[in-house]
Amino acid sequence: MTDFYSLSGDQLVLLSSVVAIILAKGLNADQVNTLGNFITLVGTSLTTIAGQLQLVNDDSQNGSQSKKEDTKNQVEDLKF
Repeated sequence: MTDFYSLSGDQLVLLSSVVAIILAKGLNADQVNTLGNFITLVGTSLTTIAGQLQLVNDDSQNGSQSKKEDTKNQVEDLKF
């Protein structure tokens, strides 16, 4: 079996669509909506975890002070 992490973008989209169709079978609209929201929340949580891992790794490699200054500058740039 092909390794999940080596699939192309097209293959991942196809796989996720097939999984969604299978999961939705036999559910009403409210149940599909609830399941979809839950899966979205899981994805958001995973993205948050990955982002924090990357931040901690970057801080240990580059020094946290310069990263904090970069973040502060980015926030200032976003202000109107």
